[in-house]
Amino acid sequence: MIANKYTVEEIREKIGVDSLEYLSLDSLNEITKQSKMDSFCTGCFTGKYPIEVPKEMQKDTFEKIVL
Repeated sequence: MIANKYTVEEIREKIGVDSLEYLSLDSLNEITKQSKMDSFCTGCFTGKYPIEVPKEMQKDTFEKIVL
């Protein structure tokens, strides 16, 4: 979420690291294949979700879990 507001350089400075890079989607997919994950959703990065995303939903919908 920090990337929504700051550049890579600003994030790097804020967290106090020498360098900061993002993985490509191809690299991320390769890592998940090597780790034998059954599935990995990249919808947040690509906008292509494995299910239909509701147009409108209350922000706390998933917080209303009854135990």
